[in-house]
This record gives sequence, C-alpha cells and structure tokens, in this order.
Amino acid sequence: MQTMPQITAIIPAGGVGERAKASWNGMAIPKQYRLIKDKAMLLHTVDALLAHPMMTSVVIGVADKDDWIETLSLPPQCIVSRTGGATRADTVLNTLIASDLDDNAWVMVHDGARPGLPFANLDALIQQCIQADSGGILALPVSDTVKRQRSHQTLPVIERTIDRQGLWLAQTPQLFKKAQLENALQQALQAGFVVTDEASAIEFVGESCLLVKGHWKNIKVTWPEDFELVEYFL
Repeated sequence: MQTMPQITAIIPAGGVGERAKASWNGMAIPKQYRLIKDKAMLLHTVDALLAHPMMTSVVIGVADKDDWIETLSLPPQCIVSRTGGATRADTVLNTLIASDLDDNAWVMVHDGARPGLPFANLDALIQQCIQADSGGILALPVSDTVKRQRSHQTLPVIERTIDRQGLWLAQTPQLFKKAQLENALQQALQAGFVVTDEASAIEFVGESCLLVKGHWKNIKVTWPEDFELVEYFL
C-alpha cells in the first residue's frame, strides 16, 4: 500500500501589513492578528491548512521582535520560527534553511492573509502536484477586460487593452519540493531578482509549475474593507 505524502506548510508572517493593520489600545496590530469572528485571521488560515489530512505541520515564520504571536493559542501542529526576513522571499528561504525537512519533502507556502482557502481547492492542488510530481500554485483565470495604464500621467489614463487569453491571477498556496524551492529562492535573491511569489523564483531558474484553478473565497486580505467580505463567508 502506497503511503500518503506528508506536507509541511510555511506561512511567512514577518511583515505588518501596513494597508490593513489596525490599532488596539494605541498599538498597531499587524493584519494577521486582527480578529475575524472573535479569532485572529492567522488562526483561520492555520485551521484551513490543517483541515487536510496530508498536512503534518504548519511553520509560521515571524519577525524576531513579534510579540503578538505569543498571544495566540496555536494548535499543537504549529511551529513558530523566528525567521522573518526583510522580504517575504527572505522569510520563506530562512524558514526552509532552518527546517530539518528532507530535500524531497513537499513544502506548501500560503499567505497568512488568505483565511478563506476552500478545502476542495487545497486538495486539488495537492492531488494534481503529487500526481504530476510537479510544483504548482492556485490561480484564477482572468475574466475581466484588462487595461494597461499610460505612464507619466497625473491621472490614470488607458494606454491599451491587454489580451487576457492565457492570463491568470496567482494565489497561494504554492506547493514545491523543499530543495527545488530553496535553490530557486537562493539563486533569485542572489541575482537581485524581485521575487513576488514562490512561483516567480521557480520561473527565474527556468523550471515550470502547474496552474490549478483557485477560488474567489481565497482572497488575500489587503485593504481594511476586505475584512468585511471575508467575515461574511467564513
């Protein structure tokens, strides 16, 4: 009988989320700790990941001076790693290096600000990547008409319409083998490449990854009003 692969999730939570943070008793609250239905958004995200039977642990990479993480009652499968870096990519790389994971272990990176991850989409990503033995990401095909803005204008003005055929909006989770992702991030960062997500590092080293259809509920909370939307369906 074939054993089920085990997956470790990494949540890079080294930032403060300037656009969506709030305040409590005069202190700024990083957005991942803001409450949604009486529970920190980060905990909703952790629960969504741990709902999958292949998820063995969730490692949360936080800044060294992050005291907010100590206020959460984390599940026993959660590990707090003081590996927060200057950028998201640095945090993910630091966390990978600090881990004792085997090079061939599957590692899933997910935004702490995507608490609405549906189980069906999480499972589809895992199953398709394992079956193809390839890394992959959740993403949404672009359905709206896309406009490019003309540069050097005081007010935004349309320059032209972009053909949306074949365009996707990247989401997380993003799933790769540990050694593959670690190597890609190291090469990209050393070259000064701006890593916007894990897949962009994989692309930088010339490797491919699957596109697996995501879901609108997997929205990334970015602006204060996004909390109202997420709270509606959680």
